[in-house]
Amino acid sequence: MELTQELAPFKVSDAEELLTRVRALFRDKGILLPTRVQPKTDKPKEKSDGAWIKAFIIPSKAQAFYLAIKSPNDLDTVLIANLDQKLSALKSDIDRFVDDNKLELDPNIRSKLETFATGHISKAKKFLNFGLKKNLRGCNTIEEMREAAGRGCVTLLKEHLLDRIMTPLYEGLHDDHEQAAYLYVLDKVNGFLSELGVCTVNVEVGEKISEDMPYDLMKSDRYITDDPEQKDMVKEIVRYAYAFEENKGADNLQIMDGEVMVAVLGQGGAQ
Repeated sequence: MELTQELAPFKVSDAEELLTRVRALFRDKGILLPTRVQPKTDKPKEKSDGAWIKAFIIPSKAQAFYLAIKSPNDLDTVLIANLDQKLSALKSDIDRFVDDNKLELDPNIRSKLETFATGHISKAKKFLNFGLKKNLRGCNTIEEMREAAGRGCVTLLKEHLLDRIMTPLYEGLHDDHEQAAYLYVLDKVNGFLSELGVCTVNVEVGEKISEDMPYDLMKSDRYITDDPEQKDMVKEIVRYAYAFEENKGADNLQIMDGEVMVAVLGQGGAQ
């Protein structure tokens, strides 16, 4: 007996989902595909469910790379040369991406990426090869070398990289969750940080931040409540905290504190 299978009816949403997957596949390869221009409208944007921010999560995969220092000779090989090579690879990825997608990239986004690659990463490499290297020469023990390397790497990562590119990525993807250029760069930066032993100190909407977590609590009239149990409960994640896996406690070395919006007790709630 011949069996036949009835095809499901075609839906426009199926085609849009396929296009989204195809664009994501090409984006992972560093290629942007033209997107359909959305007609201008005065209709307000739908409220985000916050799922987009999970793309920033970096799981714990490796120990802090400077812990591999076992002798003074390792300063140049394990620390300086290794990090310099990784910074160069990150710069090359972004340079190539910008060059390959000149026509598709928004001019403003292209300018930001060029500034990050040619300006901030280059400054990070200079700090690494001069400032950090000089500070490490005065260490007398392996423990001192590791501690000084950790402090120096925190300065390098926060001031020269995270402040310069990660904060704009949070702001850009907050406004446009599917901006392909930002998603591509985020993937590259996350991979770079993960290889160094950096992870995010994660929180969830609906939980309360404990005192030993590196998060700043931000309050907004958008999240007023009369329920005392809701006070200081996380309502929105603005930015995750970043740390080396070994330094996630409040009294230890942090790379960058996170920020969350929390519920504020209104006049109707108990004080």
